[in-house]
Amino acid sequence: LAALCTKDADGLENNAEHQRILTNAGAHAAVINIIQIPVTRFPNPEGNGIIMREELITLCFTFLSAFSRNHPGNQALLFKNLDLFLQFLTVGQEVGVAIKEIFHNNRTLCTQVTDTQVRAVVNVIAEGFKYPHFIDILETLCTQQGVSLRRNQTLVLKLLLEKQSDALVLFKDADGQEQRNSLIKNEDYLNPNSLLYFHMKQLDLITSCARGKIYEAEAMCQSLFSMGDIVQQLNDPQNIRAIKCHLVKLMDEVYFETEKQVDNMFKNTETWRVFKHMYLEVSDFIKSLVAKMRPPDDVNEYVCERILPFLIRFFEEHMDKSGI
Repeated sequence: LAALCTKDADGLENNAEHQRILTNAGAHAAVINIIQIPVTRFPNPEGNGIIMREELITLCFTFLSAFSRNHPGNQALLFKNLDLFLQFLTVGQEVGVAIKEIFHNNRTLCTQVTDTQVRAVVNVIAEGFKYPHFIDILETLCTQQGVSLRRNQTLVLKLLLEKQSDALVLFKDADGQEQRNSLIKNEDYLNPNSLLYFHMKQLDLITSCARGKIYEAEAMCQSLFSMGDIVQQLNDPQNIRAIKCHLVKLMDEVYFETEKQVDNMFKNTETWRVFKHMYLEVSDFIKSLVAKMRPPDDVNEYVCERILPFLIRFFEEHMDKSGI
């Protein structure tokens, strides 16, 4: 059934005609009924053994994800059952993906989500289920096709701050940095379901929550990361550039592209320590080019996709205003 909803093997392009046929046939209702059956084991229709309930639920949500993908009508149908779906968040990644698909590119449904429903996602993260697909749900609720949803941004931040010690992975204190360095050493960041990858996704979420020049959200984000915190992590030689890319994005949105200019931002010593860090990174990058050496991919991404765009925009927008 899931395969019928898509046009390609990767499942990225939806088949709207087949989705409509399955809707008319009531396929989604049948699948929703299945996940509510309180049985732990089911006979395998192929005749070899049994299927555990968790496996069947995973298959059900794989279908529901494909069923709603890029189809506003089907998204609205599934949205009516969101409270039920949230009960299965800890079963597997497919549940989180399906919930994200309900809201993907659907601003109307994002405005209808309740505080309690958003809190359910945050609570699961706080309980120890620190997986990137939960961050994807929250980020989808905050931004739709590049447009920020102010109410959801402040709500997500507020709920994360309420559970800050359990829900957020910031690696700011000495113990946190020691843990981060150990994960980096073990190349944990290469695993898309790892804690380090979750950390990077969470930095992006905090950035998304501040996007759109919302003073209340900016203030909450600044309480999570001071400029000193950001500078320390940017200058830490044990930190990887992949994480630094996310930190530069966060810094830009939270401290520079703001509704209200941060007091003495352009005279702040920390600001110029950031510029010094960037100068050294760009300088090393240029030296590699002059020596006709190809810079490593992480250096290339950090300098060309994060540092240079930030510097260009910063001096274009703030040089005259701040009297630099």
